[in-house]
Amino acid sequence: MPRIMLLLLLCLALECRADTSAEVWLKQGLDAFHAGNHTQALKFYLLSADQGLPEAMFSIGYMYLQGLGVTRECETAALWFRLAAEKKFPDALYSLGCLYQEGTGVPQNYAEAAKQYQQAAELGLSDAQYSLALLYDNGLGVKQDFATAAAWYRKAALQGDPGAQLNLGLMYETGQGVKQDLFEASGWYRKAADLGYSKAQFNLGCLYQNGQGVQKDLVQAYMWFELSLVAGSDDLKKSAIANREVLTSLMKREQISEAHKLAGEWLRKFNGK
Repeated sequence: MPRIMLLLLLCLALECRADTSAEVWLKQGLDAFHAGNHTQALKFYLLSADQGLPEAMFSIGYMYLQGLGVTRECETAALWFRLAAEKKFPDALYSLGCLYQEGTGVPQNYAEAAKQYQQAAELGLSDAQYSLALLYDNGLGVKQDFATAAAWYRKAALQGDPGAQLNLGLMYETGQGVKQDLFEASGWYRKAADLGYSKAQFNLGCLYQNGQGVQKDLVQAYMWFELSLVAGSDDLKKSAIANREVLTSLMKREQISEAHKLAGEWLRKFNGK
C-alpha cells in the first residue's frame, strides 16, 4: 500500500478515536452531572471540549453561569457559550443571546442578542424563535415588525411553546401583524390554556363569555376563569375573580356547579391523577 495512503488512514483512525473519546467523556460528564458530582462532571466536560465538542463547551458555560462545581463567573460562561456558538450549537447561540439581552457577563446589546437568537431560531430552537419574536414585537435590537414577530411566534407555537401560542393568539385577536381572526385566536389560546398557561386560560374565558371566535358558553367561561386562578399573577387573579362574579349573576346554580366540576376534571387530568 502506498505510504501516502497509510498516512491518510492513520490520520482518519486518530480522528475517529478522538471523536469517540470526546463523546465518551461527554457521556461520563453528563452521568456525573446528573449524579450531582459537578466537580467530576466539569473534569470530563473539559476533556471533551478539548476535542472540540460543542455540547461539552456549552455544558461548561452552563456550569459557570449557575456556579455548579465552580465559582459563578458569568464572563467565563459567556466565553464558553461563544466557543460553542461558533460551532453553531443551538443552545449555546440561544444562551449567548440571553446574556446579551440581559447584560450578564457581556455588555447589554439587543442587536447582538437578536443576531444570536436568529441563528438558533433558524436551526429550529423554539426558545430562540420565541425570544426573537419578542424582540421584533417590541422593537428591541431590530426594527419593530409585527408580521415578522407573528411569523416567529408561529414557528415556536407549532413546537408547543405556550408563550408563543398565547402571543400569537393575542395577535390574531387584535389583528396586529396578522389578519384579525377571533376563531384562530381562540385556537391558539386553547393550546396554551391546555398547557396550564394562566393568561391564555383567562383570555379564552373572555372569548367564551362574549361569544367571540367561539359559541358563547358561560359554563366554559367560568371554568377557564376558575382555572386561571390556580397559577395566575395577582393582577390576573383580580380580573378573573371580577369576571367570575359577573358570570355568577347570570348563571344558574346548576351551571356554576357544572363549571366547578369541569375545572376539577381538567386539573386532575392536567396533574396526571
